[in-house]
Amino acid sequence: MSDWEHVGCHFCGASRVEVLFPVKHADAPHGSSNVLRCLNDGLIYISPRPCANEIGRYYPISCNAYVGRKRGKLKQLLWNACRDLGLDVFDISVKASRGKHILDVGCGYGDLLLYYKSRGMICTGVDFSETAVARGREYGLNVLHGSLQSQQFQDACFDKVVLCHSLEHVPDPKQVIVEVRRLLKPGGTLQVAVPNGGSDAFGPNWRHLSFPLHLYHFTESSLLSCLSEAGFRKVTSAVRKRHDVLRVTAEA
Repeated sequence: MSDWEHVGCHFCGASRVEVLFPVKHADAPHGSSNVLRCLNDGLIYISPRPCANEIGRYYPISCNAYVGRKRGKLKQLLWNACRDLGLDVFDISVKASRGKHILDVGCGYGDLLLYYKSRGMICTGVDFSETAVARGREYGLNVLHGSLQSQQFQDACFDKVVLCHSLEHVPDPKQVIVEVRRLLKPGGTLQVAVPNGGSDAFGPNWRHLSFPLHLYHFTESSLLSCLSEAGFRKVTSAVRKRHDVLRVTAEA
């Protein structure tokens, strides 16, 4: 119980919230937490939640982001071809650009980076899981352990940054977005994919709730507003209804 913390809105700091619904967990104080919505900016988040130094134990060791590639050779060739053609079948669809620097935040073992490296991009990944980092390095990738902010990258050192189903996991998403903006070169792009918190299906049984791993749930308006405040321009968004995923592209 002591390993869980009460938090407020990390986007605006406001304390005016509404309780959308409770969610039960044996480790939560009194056996339950709440899914809250900030009445100021619309950000949806959970509180109380596991503390940053404890959240890792709720991730199963069999997590897909940790175990490595499981596609067969033929399926992987088809997967790569679909990316080469720019087909709209992925939550993240960054165009490969030889010689460009790409950063994947929350990269897991580096599935995306393996593709971009094979297409001549200079790849860096960051992940908080030691298991994922070790697996990525076995693949020959430059995967760094810890938070994005702890890496202390130089200003304007990346052409592209990817946040593929990782922003909902971090303790302070606004801080991550601001840091990404600092790291991008002028004209560089950020691509974000997160579960769509504005979904009609959003509720206690929503498949993307993933309590307590998903600390935040972004609506289109709340995410676009934060990106704009961080200094991004030409922000565009779309919802993949089949997977109930919000995709956003922003230019530095």
